Amino acid sequence: MNYDYNFCIHETSSFLMTKQIAFYFSEQKLNSSRMFNQKIILLLEGEIGSGKTAFTKGIAKQLKIKKNINSSTFILSKIYQGKYRRMHHLDLYRLSNVNKNHITHIIFQELLENLEDNDIVVVESSEKIGSFFSFWNFKINIDILNYTKRRIKIEYNKEIIDCF
Repeated sequence: MNYDYNFCIHETSSFLMTKQIAFYFSEQKLNSSRMFNQKIILLLEGEIGSGKTAFTKGIAKQLKIKKNINSSTFILSKIYQGKYRRMHHLDLYRLSNVNKNHITHIIFQELLENLEDNDIVVVESSEKIGSFFSFWNFKINIDILNYTKRRIKIEYNKEIIDCF
């Protein structure tokens, strides 16, 4: 399948700004009436320390998740309950050769099949899984520009939503 993707670019100069952009993004897009009863797949890419977890924390704050969000690098997957939605937080940084690992594919397939209509899946280091997610709603790439500055590129499926 060929989807028509578009993108938005934001620059931040602090951890707090990254969280604020994610909060606004979640408020305007993930929790819009158009998206509210849909499963949402959000892929996050970027180097270690680029702000992927900060972005995830901003989404969690907007979803009214009470628990502290930490990088799940050593856990792989964690589920958080928000006020109205669940967020599945996956960090695939420590995985290697996932495309060759049939068991990992089965695990991800089972996750996707068991999602509820209102669930959000945030996948950090999604580049580790190659093309496993043949469809995604949003793909976010965070580039490190310098010690504090980041460039956040949010790609989205044009058929689903407009850029903010």
